[in-house]
Amino acid sequence: MKTQPTPFPQRLCNLVDARLSDPLLNVDELARSLGLSRRHLLRRSRSHFGEVPSRLLLRRRLQLGRSLIANGGWNRVQDVAARVGMSPKAFSRQYRSEFGESPGRTIRRRANRPPSASFPPLPSVPRDAS
Repeated sequence: MKTQPTPFPQRLCNLVDARLSDPLLNVDELARSLGLSRRHLLRRSRSHFGEVPSRLLLRRRLQLGRSLIANGGWNRVQDVAARVGMSPKAFSRQYRSEFGESPGRTIRRRANRPPSASFPPLPSVPRDAS
């Protein structure tokens, strides 16, 4: 019995996740690894994900970087940037653009948060003096 080929979206996501820390991973390398032309990869990516592969790759790198920062253990922007395959300057610039704050600020906010808190505490509600 023949096995079904892995669908394109899953193959693309698996490849991106497996090679995310590789700074040489780009659209041409993705196309080559998937056995597609660059143009065909662009068309298929747009039809399946609604965005071009370069944006998909950047968004995935930023999401992983934010996850590494938010879940602790990663206290230097340089280390996070290297782990996601970006230069520190490019990572910081794109991170700020995507999430509205610098990665350094996210690290500082995480450092000031109690270990058990995953979200900022809710503001206290004043009670009526009845």
